[in-house]
Amino acid sequence: MGRKGLTLAALRDEAHANLLAVLRDPLANDTDQDRLKKVEVSYELSYRHLSDEGKCLFAQLSRLPGGIWCGALPERFLNWQELFGEHWRTIVQNELEYFALMHYDADGDTGTFTMLPPMLDIKKSSGAS
Repeated sequence: MGRKGLTLAALRDEAHANLLAVLRDPLANDTDQDRLKKVEVSYELSYRHLSDEGKCLFAQLSRLPGGIWCGALPERFLNWQELFGEHWRTIVQNELEYFALMHYDADGDTGTFTMLPPMLDIKKSSGAS
């Protein structure tokens, strides 16, 4: 503001022109396709670490975008063990959650295992159902 005739609007415009490029997140210029490609690569790296049972369970759970509601009360009515097998929860925790393909959101005595949003985005973009 020490320059004569410099207005606040001119200072704002100058700051915008000179500083904005420096302050921007370098990854912000990615296109949606670039981000999707990065997620797909990350997914493939995680997926290849799954056991055969983990891959099968992942395929089944990918059809449940709302996830799996868990806990004493929901599991009394929803027999996930019958649908996914005796050791489904161990596989989810030790493989799918461990390799960041799913996440557990706790809500008191219950919780939900859900696919991470990038996994659901891949499914939507690929047209899979």
